[in-house]
Amino acid sequence: MLPVDKHSTALEQGQPGQMACGQNRIVRKLAIVSIITAVCALIVYGSSPGPTTLTATCPSIATPVQLGSGLVHAHTFVFEGFKGNRTTNTGVVWIQTTSANDSPGVPVYPGERISFNSQRPYDDSDFWIDAENANDGVVVLVQDRP
Repeated sequence: MLPVDKHSTALEQGQPGQMACGQNRIVRKLAIVSIITAVCALIVYGSSPGPTTLTATCPSIATPVQLGSGLVHAHTFVFEGFKGNRTTNTGVVWIQTTSANDSPGVPVYPGERISFNSQRPYDDSDFWIDAENANDGVVVLVQDRP
């Protein structure tokens, strides 16, 4: 039989069901790495690949607002003519692909729903919101996230 030092455990001494000190440290390190990896994935990819809701409000007229900073990617963006949940706009809001005031856009009338679909995923920075009235905006349902 091999000599046993003071740091050995029951497993090293031939008793089943116990873990050696070195093995126990490795298991703890692997568990910590797994937790860190899971948290990082949650931060980078979000908690759910399912639908997401965004809102954008134009604080003043003639000043388009970008929907987002490019962090939300999806194949479908559904724009609704609401300034907030269950609060209908007072005028028309335009969805644009540039930040210029009065540039061509797709009108979204109060309470109306317009959908943008694409094979290539859009991101939230692809869209600009321009409103006829201050404090009008859109509620956006983001679907089919890659």
